[in-house]
Amino acid sequence: MHQGEPAKSPREYWLQRSDRLGYSADGYAEERFRAAEDRLKWWSIRPHVRGRLVLDAGCGTGRFAARLARPGRTVVGVDIVPAFLAQAAGRTKFVVRGSLDRLPFRDDAFDGLVTVAAIQHVMRPHLEVIARELLRVVSPGGEVVSAEYSPVKPVTMDTSYQRMHTLGDWLEGFAVAGATLVNVRGVRYTVHRVGGRAEKHWWWRPALVVALVLDRVLGWLDRGGRRSDIHVMVFQKRS
Repeated sequence: MHQGEPAKSPREYWLQRSDRLGYSADGYAEERFRAAEDRLKWWSIRPHVRGRLVLDAGCGTGRFAARLARPGRTVVGVDIVPAFLAQAAGRTKFVVRGSLDRLPFRDDAFDGLVTVAAIQHVMRPHLEVIARELLRVVSPGGEVVSAEYSPVKPVTMDTSYQRMHTLGDWLEGFAVAGATLVNVRGVRYTVHRVGGRAEKHWWWRPALVVALVLDRVLGWLDRGGRRSDIHVMVFQKRS
């Protein structure tokens, strides 16, 4: 994909992006920055994940699938990039290759579904296609938990790591696909970055606690999450 050329499909986008990342979803940031980023996302999605059989859609290298799995809950990870799945297989037991616009599962197969920073980059027409496919594999009444970055600025095509969709885009796309919004929360990533940069110092834990408290206060002031860096959205499949 050349500069200025839009991604033609989610499958094409991620295969090409894996080339740019050197076949490693962990390779674009320093280790401690990635650890802080993962901690932020995990804190944001964990309270909303329910069910005995859960799909991690766009699981990448399996960082979240491994955390989601626990006694009484089986987590299946699916991703299109073979190199990502090879790493995920070392972290979680069940991984499958597949594209988010054509998931290799039967209808109503999962109690719930999680997707983290996996579909934010694709062009708008693909958003509703993917939303329908995610909902297809979730049982009626089951929930899709999605944590995605908001746009850095309005864009019409993906040239590197742009965030493609506003909160309004997400809500409209999933509503058209057949979902009801249950919960939406905004997370301010810049606040938590303070904790990530402090991680090599003795005071990094207090810094993270302060960052988390600040995030809760800012989240209360912006209950709709419209001025947030990350949107954590919970959609329920209509019966």
